[in-house]
Amino acid sequence: MKKLSHIKENLWADLQDRSSGEITRKEDDVDLLDGDGLYQYLKEHYRMITERTEHEISIDKDSSLQKSEITVPILEKFFNSVSITLTYRYIKKEISFSIDLKERYNDLYKKLSDTFDVVDKPRRYIGGYSTISDKNGNVSNKVFIEILDFIIDNANTEKLLVEKI
Repeated sequence: MKKLSHIKENLWADLQDRSSGEITRKEDDVDLLDGDGLYQYLKEHYRMITERTEHEISIDKDSSLQKSEITVPILEKFFNSVSITLTYRYIKKEISFSIDLKERYNDLYKKLSDTFDVVDKPRRYIGGYSTISDKNGNVSNKVFIEILDFIIDNANTEKLLVEKI
């Protein structure tokens, strides 16, 4: 009987830790999601503020070239028809956004640079882009969500195209 009571105590302690948020439940860990799972998570937890069809969370799968990516329109670029996007290449493990964010939303760009590791990748003829990761250089589903939430919390709401539900 002593072993059974020890198991019950451990089980209750485990349940208590989970309910208090001290332990991440496996089903709540976005890093365990594949591309399709993360795309579905985004569709369930975020929505586009605008009703324009060109502004949608999208997924493009091409695993042979490691260019499979999820794209989230985040800010207006010109009027309401062109957007600046946050792109996550989930197989390659790269998060990026257009260099236009730096040019049009410099305050937000500075906040991103202070909080995350941002590296500009200018191109000779057509703009460029910036990669972004956490301060340790890590890229994951969780980091992508943290960056998206940071942008939503710190961007000019008049120009924001996405919100958390």
